[in-house]
Amino acid sequence: MNNSRCLTKQQWIRIKLEFEHLKTIKIHERTGIPIYTLKNWKHNFMLKPNFIPFNETSGKRRLFKPEEEEAIADYIRTNYIKSGMLFTNSDFQSLVTELYLFFNADNENIRQFYCSPVFISDFKKRHRFMSKRFHYKRKPNVTEEQQRMWMEKITELLTTKPNDRIINSDVTAWFVYPNRLLSWINTGKDNNR
Repeated sequence: MNNSRCLTKQQWIRIKLEFEHLKTIKIHERTGIPIYTLKNWKHNFMLKPNFIPFNETSGKRRLFKPEEEEAIADYIRTNYIKSGMLFTNSDFQSLVTELYLFFNADNENIRQFYCSPVFISDFKKRHRFMSKRFHYKRKPNVTEEQQRMWMEKITELLTTKPNDRIINSDVTAWFVYPNRLLSWINTGKDNNR
């Protein structure tokens, strides 16, 4: 099956000429282009004789310029992923909505924007992000030497510091995350937290 976005200009012209002589189903069988897409093209060919699919509107529908989108992706990588912070689809929705309103603050004819799941998925694909469940880091086994050194430090603290000080010598902590929580990572990387 052909990918309709990879066809050359000559192939578009040939398809346009075939619209005059063949039914849409025959063109679909020859090219593999979906029937619904062909029907839309036929309608557009009738309205605009020089219509070439994906040539006129591909850049105009984008909410952000490519450099703005790349800056958003770099911001996410630097401030969330590399620093090991949790970043979810909900966080992305909030971030992108705020940025869209910021970039269009001076625009009186601002388009309505909803950060849909499809927009999020497309953004992830373009910038090589994915969502993954947490895999918690396991603490390495503690050797007897490390235990002895820890005990010496605690003993030293208790003998050198005033008794009215509170010392928290416990290194464990509890983190409560919802079951099945997904965090963004770079494609092909682990998601240890």
